[in-house]
Amino acid sequence: MQINISGRNVELSRSTKDKVERHLRFGLTRFSPSIRDANCIISDESGPKGAATRRCLIVVRFRGAGKVTVDAEADSIVSAASLAANRAERAVNRYIARKRQTTRYRRRRETLGIAPSAI
Repeated sequence: MQINISGRNVELSRSTKDKVERHLRFGLTRFSPSIRDANCIISDESGPKGAATRRCLIVVRFRGAGKVTVDAEADSIVSAASLAANRAERAVNRYIARKRQTTRYRRRRETLGIAPSAI
């Protein structure tokens, strides 16, 4: 599993990138056989009144096909990344469970002799 971290309108130090990567690896490592790569984009979304908001967008692409996209906003970069990593973990878990269920359903129908066109 490859993790790419980039910043838009914000400078990311090496220690910040390491913390963000640690959060992502902690949440997604158990799914690594299914994941091709995870892209994390951190941006500074300052409002018109000067409220500093950091946004973290994570796109997880799977082997074969499919992707999951999650988004989170917080006051600091690390907290936004932590929140987004937790959301990504849950979304990837749901995606993989759904794929497993679909595969089981198809196999069961094939074993029962039901034609695929009837699905």
